[in-house]
Amino acid sequence: MEQDRDADKLILRDEKGGCLQKFIIFGLIFAFIIYQGYLIVVPWYNYYSFKGKVEDRLRLEAHITKDKIEKILYELVDEHDIPLSKKDVKIVVTDSKISVHVEWDVTVPLLFGEYPKTFHYEVDIKRG
Repeated sequence: MEQDRDADKLILRDEKGGCLQKFIIFGLIFAFIIYQGYLIVVPWYNYYSFKGKVEDRLRLEAHITKDKIEKILYELVDEHDIPLSKKDVKIVVTDSKISVHVEWDVTVPLLFGEYPKTFHYEVDIKRG
């Protein structure tokens, strides 16, 4: 009987600390997953926010020129940290129609840069 109690104490003594190690490992894995999700969500958020703001600004402007559209676009690009160059923006303004097409790529370094993933974004707005 006493030997069984001693054996139970040894088993419990051997398991001590295992819970803390599991907690730390799963905590690190969870933090890593959250970080990778953050790296992916930020460019998507910037895309949807940029697209919505461009649509709103173009819809609210009554008489707009190509220069004013470019100014609006580049203000929003700076606000959202979007990597755009002049060749990525196509603006067509006629008497009653406006067409704006913007596209860019963002590379996200997944798994500490070992597996970079490139996301392609396009905003195509037509009014009139």
